[in-house]
Amino acid sequence: MLINSPSIYGGSDVQHEEEESFIGEHARDGYSKEDLETKLHPIGFKTFSSKYTYGFWGDKAWRLGVKYPMLLLNVSKIFLIILPVYYLLTLPFTLLMMVLDFSSVNKTGSGINFIAKKEN
Repeated sequence: MLINSPSIYGGSDVQHEEEESFIGEHARDGYSKEDLETKLHPIGFKTFSSKYTYGFWGDKAWRLGVKYPMLLLNVSKIFLIILPVYYLLTLPFTLLMMVLDFSSVNKTGSGINFIAKKEN
């Protein structure tokens, strides 16, 4: 089973527990590795791998590739016209930062990638 979720360390630019998500798409607070293990181990799943995502580099990639364009669109839909040029200029940097994030061992991050395997 693959779970990719916001982590307890905040998602979509949430810095403190009382803050709301930047774009309000998260229905609940995120999970920690321990939260997921507590829920899945009793029903026969064992942790195969667990990794925090959106660490240092992932956060930068998210801001450049998602947050800033959305902020522009919140100002005016006219910015839809310049988004293709924006992405043409920023996509190589965003992808590089995403690769760096995925290749890094993040001690914390605003996302968690959790893979569990059902034991026979």
